[in-house]
Amino acid sequence: MKEDIYSQNNLQKLLDECYDEIENTFKDTVYANYFDFKKDNIKIKAEHTSGRILGNCHYDDWEYVANEWGYKRTRVIKSATITIFRHKNRTEKGIKETIIHELIHTLKNCQNHKSEFKWYCEIIQKYLGYSCLSGQHEDTKSNEYLENYKHFLVCTYCNKIVRKGTRFTKPYQRPDIRRCCTCGKCEIEYKNLEQIKELVKVWNI
Repeated sequence: MKEDIYSQNNLQKLLDECYDEIENTFKDTVYANYFDFKKDNIKIKAEHTSGRILGNCHYDDWEYVANEWGYKRTRVIKSATITIFRHKNRTEKGIKETIIHELIHTLKNCQNHKSEFKWYCEIIQKYLGYSCLSGQHEDTKSNEYLENYKHFLVCTYCNKIVRKGTRFTKPYQRPDIRRCCTCGKCEIEYKNLEQIKELVKVWNI
C-alpha cells in the first residue's frame, strides 16, 4: 500500500531532503552561512484545513538580539513547528516548496514576506528551481485548488497566475484596462476561472 503523502515519516523525509539539497547546493558558495536552519529544533506535522492556506510556521521559542549598532532589535527563532495543511492532489515537489517557504521564515529578519524573505526565495528559485514565494507554489496551479477562487490576474506574456482572489482594486475590476499593474516587463490581463482552466490545460502552467 502506498504511503500517505502526509504521513509523519514522509513529511520528515521531505524535510530532510530540503535540508540536504540546500546544504549540498550552497556549501561551497557565498550563501553557505545564510541558510543556518536550527535543524534539531524544527518539527513538522500535517493538519486538516477548510481554507486555502498550504502551510504555516509556528514559532515555539525566540529571542530578540541587537544589531552591531546596538539599537535595532531582531527576532531570532530558536525553535519552530512547520504545519503542512492537507489538500487533495498535492505533489511532493509542491510540499517541499511549502516546507522551504516555512523554513525561510525561521531565518533572521524573515518572519514576514518583505524584501529579505523574498531575497532568500529568489536564491532558492535560481539554484534549486523551487518557487517558494507566497501563492506561487507548484500545487496552486491544479484545477482542484483553483476551484477555491473566482477571479485571477494572469500575465499575458508568460501566462503566469500573478494574483488570485475575489477582492480587487478598481483597476483590477476592469478587464478593458490592460496596463493597470505590471509583472516585470509583462502586461497583466484579468481572466475568469474558465479561462484559467483552459490556460492550465493548454500551456500546462
